[in-house]
Amino acid sequence: MKIKIFNYSFKFLIYLILILFAIPMILPLIWMFITSITPENVFYSQENLIFIPSEIRIKNYYDALTILPFYKFFINTLIYSFVATFGSLISCTIVAYGFARFEFSKRNLLFWILLCTMILPGIVFMVPMFLMFNYVGWIDTYYPLIVPAFFGLSAGTVLLLRQRIRTIPNIFFDAGKLEGFNFYQKMRYIILPEIYPILTTVGVLHFIGHWNDLMGPLIYINTFEKKTLTLGLTYFQSQFTTQITLMMAASLVVSIPTIIIFYFNQKKIIRGINLIGSFGR
Repeated sequence: MKIKIFNYSFKFLIYLILILFAIPMILPLIWMFITSITPENVFYSQENLIFIPSEIRIKNYYDALTILPFYKFFINTLIYSFVATFGSLISCTIVAYGFARFEFSKRNLLFWILLCTMILPGIVFMVPMFLMFNYVGWIDTYYPLIVPAFFGLSAGTVLLLRQRIRTIPNIFFDAGKLEGFNFYQKMRYIILPEIYPILTTVGVLHFIGHWNDLMGPLIYINTFEKKTLTLGLTYFQSQFTTQITLMMAASLVVSIPTIIIFYFNQKKIIRGINLIGSFGR
């Protein structure tokens, strides 16, 4: 009985500590939401931060999303994020499978060269890549943002998938060879079921990264109708600097898809992180 009471007390203490640490992270989001439903005149008439506004104006969301064509920005960002994430997962899985299961000359050397790209800052590649894409006429298109994702350029993702594929027992591949499995069947029936949790984890992280990407679209996208949500928010901030309530409304709407994706995949993400943490054991 004393052990059960101790366990309950310990769990309560852990949850209490987690809640206390979560409050500072949640407060900015709460303030953003409250500001987004506060009338402009009420917001500027208050001297302190508003947590309980005297009036509520839901129309702020309509005004914020109709001042600029955010629906176009949303479609552009959705297509870019999904296609780039899909390309990264497909290409990184194939590259990781090659490094994990194929025997070829200089395999370890090539793998270490790939890993060395992780220590190079992204700014090093900006000018050469811009000159290359400008030479082929891809400026003001989504090709510079999407096409590189189909060439397994995420060394961290390749590393995680390679480590997981290497832990798959050889008996599975021997059984697949007896069944006459080709490359596609090996990927579908042997490898993908084993790496699915890690794919989900890195897939969510890749999607959020592309969704929040500002630098890439800022460099390559010039046409207003082709802007992404991050570019739209930047333009909104530069043109409507004083309209804080509308800015908060637009920012909150833009962040909702990533929050939803993370919420519905959190168990899979935790499972994937646990698998990643087990590699070094």
